[in-house]
Amino acid sequence: MYLGDGLPIDNNEVEQLMKRIALGRKSWLFVGSVAAGERSADFFTLVSSAAHNDLDVWAYIKDVLDRLLAGSTDYESLRPDHWRASHPESIRQYRVEERRDRADRKKRRRARPPLPLTSPAPPVPPGMAPVGACGSGLIWQ
Repeated sequence: MYLGDGLPIDNNEVEQLMKRIALGRKSWLFVGSVAAGERSADFFTLVSSAAHNDLDVWAYIKDVLDRLLAGSTDYESLRPDHWRASHPESIRQYRVEERRDRADRKKRRRARPPLPLTSPAPPVPPGMAPVGACGSGLIWQ
């Protein structure tokens, strides 16, 4: 925990999302043109939205592209959250369970009492008294 106030030092979820961008950076150098870059961005948005909604990405992309090529203008039904409701067979249940388990672990971890920020003073050996301090602790005499 960061400063004991419950804020994590890292944000692993965002770091994992950024990893996808970092890995693809060299491949995207050769997209070809600005228009091709925009098409790639649109496609990656579809893929990321499907993955974020725990959908089978292939089934979602195939259905969306088939509908768009057939001339469908009902864009609301093509959104991943709406598509998910009408295609429950394409929900990746293991991802839903992983997300639920991760949230439960996080809740349990945050429910634990925080660790003390300072350590307790070391016990004084019999017949000795501390006379000063140095970088590694107390000086005993």
